[in-house]
Amino acid sequence: IVRNHTMRDSLELTASRIRQEISKPIRLTGHSITVGASLGICHLPGDCDTTEDLFRGAEAAMYNAKQRGRDQACFFDSNIQITARSRFALENELRAAIKNRTLDVFYQPIVNANGLNIESLEALVRWHHPHRGWLSPIEFLGIARSGGLIYTLGQCVLRRVCENWQQAHSQGITLPEISVNLAAEQVSVPELPGLIRETCRQYDVPVSALHFEVTEDSIQGDFNALTDILEELVADGSSLAIDDFGTGYSSLSRLKTLPFSRIKIDRSFISHLPDDEDDCAITLSIIGLARGLGLSVVAEGVETEAHEQWLVQQGCDYLQGYRYSRPLPFDALMEQYFTTS
Repeated sequence: IVRNHTMRDSLELTASRIRQEISKPIRLTGHSITVGASLGICHLPGDCDTTEDLFRGAEAAMYNAKQRGRDQACFFDSNIQITARSRFALENELRAAIKNRTLDVFYQPIVNANGLNIESLEALVRWHHPHRGWLSPIEFLGIARSGGLIYTLGQCVLRRVCENWQQAHSQGITLPEISVNLAAEQVSVPELPGLIRETCRQYDVPVSALHFEVTEDSIQGDFNALTDILEELVADGSSLAIDDFGTGYSSLSRLKTLPFSRIKIDRSFISHLPDDEDDCAITLSIIGLARGLGLSVVAEGVETEAHEQWLVQQGCDYLQGYRYSRPLPFDALMEQYFTTS
């Protein structure tokens, strides 16, 4: 918070100095790392009337700075105010949806590369907004994260997955293993394994019915605490995968130590196979790395026969993408793949 020197020129100078200091190279284990910063600036009084609105306004201006290309400073103004009000309204609506358990889960099959049979399902959160219709995670997870809602959102998804599993079980159908995504805000909480056990107990779902996926960037925190949490999940019967592999910053030392059994190759490396030599090389390297560590491999974003043929030839274990199925609501999934005769 800046007091006394709040004229625009002074604030622009302060913002410039902050960005200059942050952008200075950092030496880390022999490497030079450079980072940037996006800054949002808001006045009280002037732009808002309360300290809460001050922080919200600065946050809205910061997001606007990021949208302009990052490493910039942006002042809060009337246009941003309109966007901010919309964003804050959406956050409140999302908070209500989580509280009222009205978020839904769609399921996308993951098939075995040998016979192209369904091996597991990935649970993907969806939100049917009363005015905007179906929203995908990319449209609201950022808002959930900035609003501190990720952990409770994860609880909501886990409950819905368990409800669906129990519903199928009551019809005499045992669903294949279900993959559930865990965010960094979840895997850093020591109580997470206990929450999962209790939720599964409430719905009479074996913990072994669930497979948890975490992104590379989610395993950058306290290594000892993270290891304890993940090992507890595995001890309870779950298995673990690293999601979107190749796009984050995980170290191989962590990868080999943590109890993962599967790597998921990010779709960005799959979309141009087999024509892009760089993507071929990266994908082959990931498959080779997984083989060396005794891990299975899932390719995400498989959409064409060419994708499928190349990945099967290279020994990829599992495939996931629109070639096999789009994410489906639970009822549609059951009707299409798991109807009883």
